[in-house]
Amino acid sequence: MASEYNSRPLVPEVMVSGDRFGVIRRRPTREESLALEEPFIVGAEAVDCSP
Repeated sequence: MASEYNSRPLVPEVMVSGDRFGVIRRRPTREESLALEEPFIVGAEAVDCSP
């Protein structure tokens, strides 16, 4: 199962049949990956973690 945990980019998925191959899911661009996190970044509030 693929995951973008810790903002690790997904790898492209490739289908292979004999000596033929093709990309069936391309790697997301950096902008596409950041767009998924934007609501969390924009809406985040600062949290004071000091003792």
